Formats: sequence, structure tokens, C-alpha cells
Amino acid sequence: AAPRIGSLRRPDHQQAHLVLGFLGTTIRSPDRYALDVLATVLGGQGGRLFVELRDREALAYSVSASSQEGIEPGSFTVYMGVDATKVDPAVSGMLRILRRLVAEPPSEEELARARRYLIGGYEIDLQRGANIAAALASNHLYGLPLETLERYPAAIEAVSRDAVFVATQKYLDLDAYVLSVVHP
Repeated sequence: AAPRIGSLRRPDHQQAHLVLGFLGTTIRSPDRYALDVLATVLGGQGGRLFVELRDREALAYSVSASSQEGIEPGSFTVYMGVDATKVDPAVSGMLRILRRLVAEPPSEEELARARRYLIGGYEIDLQRGANIAAALASNHLYGLPLETLERYPAAIEAVSRDAVFVATQKYLDLDAYVLSVVHP
């Protein structure tokens, strides 16, 4: 399959929004934890997109990556908010970083940072009763065991460098992605 590109002009926007998306995994797949770690290696402060494309190359206002799972395969996406004049170099930069991850796994330091961030954020989220109730309800709707809520930190901690590398190669098919661009 070839990459597909969609574009939408919005004259009321001041910047361009780019989303590069791939077919993801399901809520029941053990790959979901490796994809969560991969998304954190890419996005957020200290992530590759942030450091390389935002800080070093000044190509983006904001960057992120996420994995959304469902009963059916969800999506793995990379997002950048950029100046409208920087769309082409920003897309090239995203693809360059993704190619490097497909060719070589992230460092142990990147993985440790990602694991700490994910587990810390998860534990902070679960300090609110409403978040616990929502997570339990979602798990029930997806047919997941109640213990899934308690197992997440250990599942993230167990994600190895090899698991992230295998998931990267499996899901980030650089010949079959969707690129959506919203620009002025």
C-alpha cells in the first residue's frame, strides 16, 4: 500500500496541523504497552520529536504521539503543529525520525524516561476517583479483567527494548501511512 495524503484548507487557522497515522493494535494485544512506550519516546518533552524537530530545528510549536487501541485495531499517530511555511520540512523531519526508529531501537535511557513518565502519569490520574471509575467502566466494556487497572504499571515496566523495536517495525509501516494536513 502507498501512503495516502489528505489536505484541508482552513483560512481561519494561523498554523498548520499535521497528523501522520498508522494502523495500530487492539486493546487486548500485548503490543499496546510497547506502543505506549514508543509514543512517549517520540512525543512529550524530552521525546525525539520535541528535542529534534521543535528545539533543534524549530519546525514545530507542539508535537505529540499516541496509540489509541480499540476492540478492532486502532491507530498510532504522530502530531505536529507548525508554521504554515514549514509543512514540508516538518513532514520530512517526522519521517526521518520514524525511519531511524524502524532501523534502530530507542536507547535504554529513552525507554527508562518513557516508562517513568507513563507510570507516573498513570498513578497521578488514578488519584481521582472519577478516573478510576472511568477506567474500570472502560475495561468492563472492553471485556478486560478488573485487574487490568492494577497491572498497567508492571506491564509498562516490563516493556523491553526489543519489544519496542518489534512493535515499531510491525506498526510503523512507512509505505502505508495516512498524512492529514490542515492549513491556512
